Amino acid sequence: MKIIVLGCTRNLGIATIRALASSSNSVIGVDDRPMPLRLSSRFAAKYESYTAETEEEEYDLIERLVRKHEPSALVPGSARFTQLLAPHTEQLSTLTNVLLPDSQSYLQLTDKTWLSETCRKLDIPAPRQLSVQEAIDHLSERQVEATKPTVVIKPREDIGAGRGVRMISRAEEVVPALEEIAEEHGSSFVSEFVPGPAEDMVAVNLLFDRNSQLVDYFAFRKLRLWPPKTGVTALGRSIFAGDLVRRLLPIFESLNWRGPADAEFKIDDTTGEAKLLEINGRFSGALPFSIACGVNFPRLLCDAAMGKNSQSDLSPQYHEGIIYWNPRLFVKCVWSDWRMSGYQWNTIAEALSQASGKKVGTPWRLDDPAPIIGKALIACKDLASIGPSRY
Repeated sequence: MKIIVLGCTRNLGIATIRALASSSNSVIGVDDRPMPLRLSSRFAAKYESYTAETEEEEYDLIERLVRKHEPSALVPGSARFTQLLAPHTEQLSTLTNVLLPDSQSYLQLTDKTWLSETCRKLDIPAPRQLSVQEAIDHLSERQVEATKPTVVIKPREDIGAGRGVRMISRAEEVVPALEEIAEEHGSSFVSEFVPGPAEDMVAVNLLFDRNSQLVDYFAFRKLRLWPPKTGVTALGRSIFAGDLVRRLLPIFESLNWRGPADAEFKIDDTTGEAKLLEINGRFSGALPFSIACGVNFPRLLCDAAMGKNSQSDLSPQYHEGIIYWNPRLFVKCVWSDWRMSGYQWNTIAEALSQASGKKVGTPWRLDDPAPIIGKALIACKDLASIGPSRY
């Protein structure tokens, strides 16, 4: 098949291209960011870039490329493209096969306030949403032991990579955090903090077909995050989580959801209960992990877009206990822990033990060097510019 992948210079897009090419598909990579020297993954048969000033112009350019190449399927390689294309699902469906939620469903799912209210109605365990005054009062009551966070403030909509999340432990920190998030990301969401270490975080990746039926899922426990507590997965381990998947299904059924989703849970170490933190309407940033474990979500998405999929019976299609790592982020985690521990060598030994065994899923592959070189050149350019890269 000929398939267009949007966002082909981002990590998710690159992983998607490789996964589809491994199934003998011809992949055309498309992005609004031209890589230096027009570098692109060697697994892409062709690379197209464009420049747009508005969302309307960007959609028009993407539609022109679809008409030009006539692909069998169109795959958005990031949440931004899903949000961009969702209002045009009907039009795109006349040109190619797509698997997209409608705009209202996407906005509801990624709205943390809506999700909190839905969890309450469906009796799904989740941290309690707080008003600003409730957060201040709660923190004021426990001021004498204010060394650990008990309130979380974050952007109301999906930003990704833990950006904008604030762990609050003192009442006087609430208003400044709200103002900062409002300035950077718009509206905010305030909730209880779920106590427990980072390794009590569980991600559940899901894919739904055109009839909103579950196609497949993959789950893993997050062992290391970068930045710590709120960042992306640096080290993880695959687990079975059929009970958590069953808990999620009523939410997606209520939305008639189509396409991928990434649900984040945290296990409350005081009760042992897994609480739903958020759901993002996209593939997880650790997509290479599921692919390496045999759950090829990009290929499954294309099959589902064309109505060729089978439905999941909730039995896992992968092995438990497989280790995932992002070497660059893992080294940052270990270095940070080593410094925080006063340079104690047992900290490094513990981290290496945690990561022992065969590891899979790294987004960087030596057999596909162009994306690595391109991103390195972008990083060098960013260092010489005023502001950081948005990629």
